Amino acid sequence: MGQEEITASLSQLSSGWKLAPQPVSDSAQAVPSSLSKIFKFKNFATALAFTSKVGQEADAEGHHPAILLEWGSVAVYWWSHSLNGLHQNDFIMAAKTENIAQLSEGLKS
Repeated sequence: MGQEEITASLSQLSSGWKLAPQPVSDSAQAVPSSLSKIFKFKNFATALAFTSKVGQEADAEGHHPAILLEWGSVAVYWWSHSLNGLHQNDFIMAAKTENIAQLSEGLKS
């Protein structure tokens, strides 16, 4: 995706999504930005349940994010590993992640 397309797609997502460095890379290559958002929950159990639902959706779609689970917080990072960058599917998965969050117990606004 080009920068204009990324900017346009980012503006269509719910607030809080941003471009950020990938959390981990096992490659010597330059690390491209990922699409990321931090979701806040009332406790570890509700954050874990959300993480599990995102993981189930990712498995169903065959497209997997980096997820950082902490007490009451889940950071989700989407990017296309095979492209070493962003693809429209990353934005689709971000929207699906947002929908999962909105239906999750314990989400803080």
